[in-house]
Amino acid sequence: CAKPGGNRIDWPGYSSLKGAIGRCFNTNDASYADYGGRGIVVCDRWRFGEGGKTGFECFFEDMGARPPNLSLDRIKVDGNYEPGNCRWATKHVQQQNQRDAIYANIGGVDVPLKAYAAKVGLCYETIRRKVRKHGMTVQEAARDTIRRVGADSLRPSRGF
Repeated sequence: CAKPGGNRIDWPGYSSLKGAIGRCFNTNDASYADYGGRGIVVCDRWRFGEGGKTGFECFFEDMGARPPNLSLDRIKVDGNYEPGNCRWATKHVQQQNQRDAIYANIGGVDVPLKAYAAKVGLCYETIRRKVRKHGMTVQEAARDTIRRVGADSLRPSRGF
């Protein structure tokens, strides 16, 4: 991938990296507590560079230009900003990839609760409330909902 010309501030993705560095290292940043305050950092390669390249040049080499309508996302929300744990993602994907997101483990695969509820034909908010307020697992909440409404036809499908 060729490096874009012009001032680096105009490079797609420059503001994404700059924002991540601020969240992780600037104690005055409004989001610092959720990032740097939890120990999340930006890798040295992206901060300081290596092999004669600047940090942003390394970031650009690893991530490519930021595609339109996407932003920088960490795959593992408790992990660092580093190659292998970052991607360009839509707002929808990022909303599902938050610390407070609920997942159903189906056959060893974590599925977002919204997708699970839609797939098995149950109300997302009902399942979410039972998990959050009553401490049930997703599967317990689904079984309880099916039992209470007597909906034998709402049994989870094998589609996951």
